[in-house]
Amino acid sequence: MSHLIQRLFAEKSVNTELDDFAQLNALSPRRDDQGFEPFDLVAHDAKSILCRETIVNREEKVVGHEFMLKKSITRRIFLGHAMRRLYDQALVSQLVGMPLARLLGHRFALVNFEAAHIFDPNLQFLPAAQCVLVLRFGEEDVAAEIIEQVRRLQHAGLRFGILAHECINTGMSQLAEALDFVVLDLQEEWTFSADVVQWVTERWQLQLIACQIDSREAFESVWHSALYGDRIAYFQGTFISSRGEWNQPSAQVIRSQVLLLLDCIQREVGTHALAEALKSDPVIFYKLLRMVNSPALGLSQPVSSAEQIINVLGRDSLYRWLSLLLFSAETHTVNDLHFMDAALLRARLMENLAQEKLGPEQASQLFLTGALSLMDALLQQPLPQALQPLSLPDPVRLALLERTGPYFAYLQLALAVERQDRTLIQALGDSMGMSTAQILRCRSEALLWAEKVHH
Repeated sequence: MSHLIQRLFAEKSVNTELDDFAQLNALSPRRDDQGFEPFDLVAHDAKSILCRETIVNREEKVVGHEFMLKKSITRRIFLGHAMRRLYDQALVSQLVGMPLARLLGHRFALVNFEAAHIFDPNLQFLPAAQCVLVLRFGEEDVAAEIIEQVRRLQHAGLRFGILAHECINTGMSQLAEALDFVVLDLQEEWTFSADVVQWVTERWQLQLIACQIDSREAFESVWHSALYGDRIAYFQGTFISSRGEWNQPSAQVIRSQVLLLLDCIQREVGTHALAEALKSDPVIFYKLLRMVNSPALGLSQPVSSAEQIINVLGRDSLYRWLSLLLFSAETHTVNDLHFMDAALLRARLMENLAQEKLGPEQASQLFLTGALSLMDALLQQPLPQALQPLSLPDPVRLALLERTGPYFAYLQLALAVERQDRTLIQALGDSMGMSTAQILRCRSEALLWAEKVHH
């Protein structure tokens, strides 16, 4: 037992839930709160090497925690066979050394574990009634001796799960009889494949846990899943850990637009064409900006254009993210469609107005300014709140939130064009060095572009 545990429990303390939570947090902080300690799997007396991720149910109540080793260790491990065994041994050893049953209370512990390491003798010392072992097989078949060991440990009270995308491995059907859970890893592209969905659907008795939920869109895709329905009982990921965001309004996307983008990626269209397609739906564009600028990606510079989104995410990640978005898409109201069309047209107009005078980079930021200017109406929340998750360039933020800065004149001009206020159009055009004819040509091109992208 480490010195930390000895210090925490040397004196008898009041066994309250708050005390237990404080001790649990000291022994295994939340993954996004962890620091970076020197790497040492053996000499870890001074500090815990564990961290955890919260698991909640459909009532938004914390029902468990997934335990893992800290990034300061895992990021420096080459996970060959020997190191994976060492990882699993260290993880189980740390859990056994904690008063886990008392700290968890009525909650459960989820532990990902290499299937081949299931013969670790320390497993018998875990609080069986509160532990779920998720077995990882990779591409390996399910050996008969592993099935027998699972059944032995199950008789002792341990519960077991597998990763959904490994369910079609040879021998998994025999193991399924001893399973309690299936984990849907949203970072794995095969999680929503037809074979996996069919396998899971046929085994209705298994409880589903959605993991690696890192954005609202990922959460909505599994909460309203057209494939798994309300069978998904538990949710885990960085987005879940910040549950204050759950109840915020969220604009929906149109499935046909998502399918169009997926088709563009499959056909390997050029970056410019793909960027134009991304810009054709302001809601998708907004959701992508929010995700790519989230702290989880840790970017040093904010992303503000469709081209940057493609370069940062890469096409494979973009395809996976859009696939998730497809499952959360719903039918828009007529009002939604009106605001989306207005935002799209305004964005293109502002981009056109800036093309010759400011250059492509600033024109792209003016498109962003126009696209975001109606997010308050689309999301049904104040604009400052809607834009809070985004890391916006200063000129965009100033124009939208403070009605000042170098881009605000372009937003004013776009609004004047929409209202057909010829007096204000001419006055703003004169101050910006643009004739009314130039402005109206930009408007005509924007109308043609908007018509083209929607047909």
